[in-house]
Amino acid sequence: MGQSPPGNTYNEIGDRVPLLNGPTEFGASHPTPVLWTTAPTRICKAGDLLFCVRGSTTGRMNWADQAYCVGRGVAAFRAKSSSSDTRFIYYTLVNELPRLLSRCAGSVFPNLSKQDVETFEIWWPDTSTRSTIAHILGALDDKIELNRRMKKRWKPPPAPFSNRGLWILTLCAVRARHASPQRASPQRASPRQWTPKLPRYSPMRLRIRRWARFQRGGRLALCGIAARE
Repeated sequence: MGQSPPGNTYNEIGDRVPLLNGPTEFGASHPTPVLWTTAPTRICKAGDLLFCVRGSTTGRMNWADQAYCVGRGVAAFRAKSSSSDTRFIYYTLVNELPRLLSRCAGSVFPNLSKQDVETFEIWWPDTSTRSTIAHILGALDDKIELNRRMKKRWKPPPAPFSNRGLWILTLCAVRARHASPQRASPQRASPRQWTPKLPRYSPMRLRIRRWARFQRGGRLALCGIAARE
């Protein structure tokens, strides 16, 4: 169980050990600290299971990705045998969470004490079963976390006609090569009869994405959406 350090030891400049006082710092998988303390009291290690024990968010869990000082609103769980057993404890608590939270039912301010946690019994099979369960469910959780990070980093490309600089609209008009006094109609014109003379954008290395149709008047209007490579 956590224990909050003295308030005069808090700082926001990243001095010493990051502090977790509750679920406000919790993220999707790992917490993001906003306070640090120069006098840590209870310290958890990377890989420990963080469990909220106070307030309306009692039962919310996160994984420690570094050493943290845990306040009184957070408890840290770590199996004595291996890290896979810590994962097994996590999946067991997810399944048995309603039964654990029933211990603080009826109170206005939910609070799990140290005795509530220590006397809570969970299913504990043999080592091989625990390792298999933790490995299979852990692989699925790792894949979900990877997809979440990829989705967070991915940004949709801007609209083709936006002015963000990534996409450039290039418009140019060139004359046809044929010397016939009669201008060919757009229906009879062949692309091979037209030789567009596009400027070379060697510094930006542009490539034309889209071409417009032939226009009237013996001219070819080229409408290209070009992108930097």
